[in-house]
Amino acid sequence: ASELVRQATTTWVRECLPEPHNVDQDMRLDGTKHIENGVIQAEVIYSGGGNAVLLIADEAKAKAFHQTLSLKALLEAPGLTVTIVSRKFVWQPNGTELGAAVSNLIGMTLREKKQLGHTYGEMLGLSVTADCQFTGLPATRFYSRVAGEEPQRISAEIDAKIRFEPKANKRLKDEIGGEDYVLDFDDFGTKGESSYIAVIHADGNKMGKRFEAISKRKQPNRIYISEIRALSQSVNDAAKSALGTTATAVRNMWREGSKLGGIVSVNEGRLPFRPIIFGGDDTTFVCDGRLGLTVAAKYLESFTQQTIQEPQGTTHPTARAGIAIVKTHFPFGQAYALAEDLASSAKKFTNDGKRSAMDWHFGINGVVDDISELRKRGYTSSDAKRSSLLMRPLCLGESTTEWRTWGEYAQLVNALIGDENKYPSNKLNALREALRGGPQSAQRFIAANFVRGKKLPSITGREIDNGWVGEACAYFDAIEGLDFFVPLAPQTGGRS
Repeated sequence: ASELVRQATTTWVRECLPEPHNVDQDMRLDGTKHIENGVIQAEVIYSGGGNAVLLIADEAKAKAFHQTLSLKALLEAPGLTVTIVSRKFVWQPNGTELGAAVSNLIGMTLREKKQLGHTYGEMLGLSVTADCQFTGLPATRFYSRVAGEEPQRISAEIDAKIRFEPKANKRLKDEIGGEDYVLDFDDFGTKGESSYIAVIHADGNKMGKRFEAISKRKQPNRIYISEIRALSQSVNDAAKSALGTTATAVRNMWREGSKLGGIVSVNEGRLPFRPIIFGGDDTTFVCDGRLGLTVAAKYLESFTQQTIQEPQGTTHPTARAGIAIVKTHFPFGQAYALAEDLASSAKKFTNDGKRSAMDWHFGINGVVDDISELRKRGYTSSDAKRSSLLMRPLCLGESTTEWRTWGEYAQLVNALIGDENKYPSNKLNALREALRGGPQSAQRFIAANFVRGKKLPSITGREIDNGWVGEACAYFDAIEGLDFFVPLAPQTGGRS
């Protein structure tokens, strides 16, 4: 499905453009071909991340493009809605209106058209029909993934996704690297060990505002195109580079032994990590549930190290990520929606997008509700204060003022894992229940069970005698995460 969206806003756009234009077979944009010179009939300003912005020489050719692209999407990707909007624009020598025109087209006209929804009715089936076993829509054929398998009824929508699967896998190999990714959710986890997956959704911070800022600069039209194109390409490159670095880090863990981090088994040589959506700053990937937190942190750290091209020069981007850790067979759509909500929660913790942040939820019992309701019910102390048991969301990177960081969390978990004799599982589980009783309950338990040489690890620069730092609990998240924390660097000792 992700590949079909990409095709509709890149490859199919190129195929439907009037010729000559400025796009080659690999979707590279020729910066020397300018539409205002009359040499080409169409110019793509930028494309990617599910969007494309382009200029077409005249209204008749623009209308033909609308029709051709719409028809191609209907035939090649049933069920995929492609929304196209356009407006007349007169290119004036030394004009500065293009940025405002594009911003208005995307920010208002496109949004309004999307809100209108479909204006036509679909004829879903006539006479006697059988339904698709995946979508419930009318089935168009039978399909078996492997020879000898009982065939399944599939709709035209599912058929299109199956046909484009090889292209999606090829793009993953070409752009991110590697041929060893998991092909089926059943390949995540290990029977008798763990059967959880982590669905991770990451999104760049303030990216829309970066594009909007270029539009507001009111630079000459050609300079606007150069600046917006450079930003779009650099954002796309940054996300792909970060994803490739993350995949390599997981792959390197595997090369050090038969299990990743000495804990996570690799089934039939398939890396328990799989990018699903990439392109632009919006990225989604899936991995073994025990890798979810450390892999998400690795992606965010790598993304923050990249550079993007803005008019004032290169800057380092930031991002937020939501991690939904659920059972392998949990409905993926619900897990993805939860990951999106968690990413939104992390966004509120980023100090106006200046830092990267992450938030997560363990869907152990299979119940997924509104995240605020889940936390109100399961992550609030039972005493009169009703204190939050959560340390998360967490910021990435060092901070002199904020203790709720990934670094502090990781050192807490590593300390608890690193010496099982010092911090036995039964004592930690009992501490978790004491924390539910509130600061006073936890203080009594800590004083009675973690004294002298067995003191609990502390937050840097802060002594903790009741489990809380201010209004946030320091230990609950660390204890809950013990079984879902596999460092991306070799560790010694600890639980397995």
